Amino acid sequence: MTRPTHVRIDREQGFMEIEWADGTRGRCTLRELRMACPCALCVKQRETQQETGFPPLYPPQAFQLSHAELVGNYAINLIWADGHSQGIYQWEYLRSLCQPIPETEAAAGTPNESV
Repeated sequence: MTRPTHVRIDREQGFMEIEWADGTRGRCTLRELRMACPCALCVKQRETQQETGFPPLYPPQAFQLSHAELVGNYAINLIWADGHSQGIYQWEYLRSLCQPIPETEAAAGTPNESV
């Protein structure tokens, strides 16, 4: 199982950065994370969007992260400013979503929250 050694969230810049046990790092924007929420409601919304061609509507605060909570040793739960809190993002899923970043870029910037 892929596990992170460190998770940082930068609300000002709007991203989550994850350092994995193998030394690689990945980054996802908060918007990407919300749009890829794995909860049943969001999965159904994405399926409906594909069928109808109409994108789901999100309020502006839907892409603002309120806080994050670890779920055992296998996932993280992201709680959004619009109250949505059903998405439990397993580490493997996050690794597939987050883009790898070069070591020099990963060290830049100061995150405003660590999980």
